[in-house]
Amino acid sequence: MRALKQLNIGQNRITSLPPAIAQLRALKKLSVSQNRLAALPDVVGDLPALEVLQVIKSSTAPNPMH
Repeated sequence: MRALKQLNIGQNRITSLPPAIAQLRALKKLSVSQNRLAALPDVVGDLPALEVLQVIKSSTAPNPMH
């Protein structure tokens, strides 16, 4: 999986990313939109090939008003 270039894990209610994401050295596009992420691990910033990072509508908990 180290040759993986795109990863879309959006809309999965994910609350955190594992540190092992750092092993995806060829990753060019990462989409984690519409999850429950409070923060991204620092290792995401160290991915050498990453060109696109999508983090749209991510929150730690669902909005009780909707």
